[in-house]
Amino acid sequence: MFFNPEKNVFYFLFFACFCWLKTSEVSAQRDAVTITSADAAFSQQDFHNAFFGFESLYKEDTNNNMIIFKAGVSAVNLSLSEPALYYLKKCNANDEELVDVIPFWLARAYHLNIALDSAIFYYEKFLEFPFKKNSWEKKVAVSNLKEAKNLRTAIETNNVQPCVIKNLGPNVNSEYVDHSPLLSKDGKTLFFTTRRPSTTDERILDGGEFFEKIFVANLLPDNTWSRARPLFPLQVEEQNMSTIQLIENDTKLLVYLVKGETKGVFICQKMGEKWLNPVKYEDGLILANASKDANYASDNKMVVFTRNNHSNTFQYDIAFSVKDAANNTWSRSISAGKNINTNFDEVAPYFSQLKSTMFYSSKGENGYGDFDLRKAVLNKSTKTFANPSLMPYPVNTPGADLHLREVPGSSRSFVMASARAGSFGTTDIYLLELTSKVKVEGIISNQHQAPMANMRLEISDSTTFLTQKVMTNDKGQYTVTLMAGVKYSVSIFADKEFVSRTEFQVPRQPEHQDGNLEKNFLIIFPPEEQP
Repeated sequence: MFFNPEKNVFYFLFFACFCWLKTSEVSAQRDAVTITSADAAFSQQDFHNAFFGFESLYKEDTNNNMIIFKAGVSAVNLSLSEPALYYLKKCNANDEELVDVIPFWLARAYHLNIALDSAIFYYEKFLEFPFKKNSWEKKVAVSNLKEAKNLRTAIETNNVQPCVIKNLGPNVNSEYVDHSPLLSKDGKTLFFTTRRPSTTDERILDGGEFFEKIFVANLLPDNTWSRARPLFPLQVEEQNMSTIQLIENDTKLLVYLVKGETKGVFICQKMGEKWLNPVKYEDGLILANASKDANYASDNKMVVFTRNNHSNTFQYDIAFSVKDAANNTWSRSISAGKNINTNFDEVAPYFSQLKSTMFYSSKGENGYGDFDLRKAVLNKSTKTFANPSLMPYPVNTPGADLHLREVPGSSRSFVMASARAGSFGTTDIYLLELTSKVKVEGIISNQHQAPMANMRLEISDSTTFLTQKVMTNDKGQYTVTLMAGVKYSVSIFADKEFVSRTEFQVPRQPEHQDGNLEKNFLIIFPPEEQP
């Protein structure tokens, strides 16, 4: 797993330009928040405790501009889109200490909330300030501005993937990083990696999170998830353990273990309802620069993985290796190719044997922000990958989108980790189902069944966070294209006056084909309020 606040939420480097805080070894304690403890957490990039601290302090002092600003910046770094925008919009933009940095953070907050016109406006405003030649801050803002424009163009040209994206909820997700989800073949057991604590006295690490560990949750009869629990509840050693892959009919779990000087791929065996402690995976690939992100073919003859520090310091790229059946040894590391690996990070590969397609995440160009999911088809004869394609919005967002894995037995459903609007914190676990487009047509009429012309419908949903606006014609008719399987909120206006609000679900379509739906709306007007 490569998304962590210390490395990838790189915006904290702006602090060097205006950091007036004294560093200290103090970690903010949530039961005794002070401005000193909140500032200390902020200066150490412990944005979890910083956000909690400044949010608590704001309740006591709603006029302190620095508290408001730091709460907003902490929320941005945690990808908490709505709180970030809430606080940063409250900042006094004329504050002399902050006047030249607030536009950037406002832009990023709007960007995370898919308010792209506002994000572009503030990125451009930030870039109006003078910078040193080739300054790092300018490069970041220019890159973010381009990504915001890329996403706006995609939405304007309707390059949007019809899908249903469901957050697995607070029983699974936490305020900390949750990532690398794996589903059992029956879809009823979820394994994932988390940076949350498993005991009340667990040691906190730099950045405000804890050692990586594996949690498990079960699907309940009402289609919700049980409260996640540690896979090894009695584990007390300080070590990082993360999920890799379920194998051999879900009876074994591959994990990546780091404990002191020991690190590598280990295997856990299931015995009844319990899992045995991990032991070294003797059939696994052993490479000094191979990372914990790996995916083995079902026949164990090929593995795709992320390797670190291979081509450039601190850069990750994708490689694969094949096993020689004659002597049961793995080949050298083979690059996935220059069309896959860029001058930026590529991580978290997953190879779908059914589709002969590799899914992975990249910070490469032409994305929407941070890590974006991409896919590339493997040519089996040449063992080369075709040029990758960017997965559309809302599969990809301005936040980090990672660890896409197919749901067993489905070609259109996936689990993934994502830092997107509506998350509980940093990255959450989501269920993604690709669906289809539905042309929705209907009539708005009053209680006398007379069609209502020039009525405005504002149609929004929590999957794309977009609002479509359409008008009825002189016959009261409207037409709009929506996504199958998604629930929409519809607000109806007569001229500028709000009239009615309702919700309706667009049904899934047979064989995931595009479809048509008739949806009429009846508006009951008092006689004196007829438009």
